Amino acid sequence: MIRIHSNSFQRNRDDKGRHRLITRTEAKKEFLLKDCDLDQREPILKFISKKNPHEFARGDMKLYLFPQVSDRGVLVHGSQDSIEDEKERRGIKRRQQKQKNFSKKMKDLRRSVRSSLYTKDFDKKHEHEFDQEVCIDEDQDLWEKKCKSCGQVIRFEKM
Repeated sequence: MIRIHSNSFQRNRDDKGRHRLITRTEAKKEFLLKDCDLDQREPILKFISKKNPHEFARGDMKLYLFPQVSDRGVLVHGSQDSIEDEKERRGIKRRQQKQKNFSKKMKDLRRSVRSSLYTKDFDKKHEHEFDQEVCIDEDQDLWEKKCKSCGQVIRFEKM
């Protein structure tokens, strides 16, 4: 009896991967495509609709031919190298954002643990203490007064 492994059989049947299928999500992730690139850009890519095997409550999954999606990625981004460069740039940006979020959470945690060291000034209301009123223009009867602590100036007319 001869056993044929499914992997080797499939490789012999499709050596170049011309009929390999890729899901919509994988296509968007691997080739950095948007929905409009897959749905609206000419020529419109054809797809096969199948039931989603992972989550039954979700909609059908769309399967595209890998070579067509690859060509679309090159068409949108210019070359395979530019796709890789863009992936690297987005990865760096993602790591920087994660580090920034981590630092912010650590700062908040330190602040909550050592709350006695930090005072929250934004909870206190500022009440203005104004200097004496000064006449600016006697003809128009314009006056002004200035806050002692923050420097806000208010101009007004006396009647």
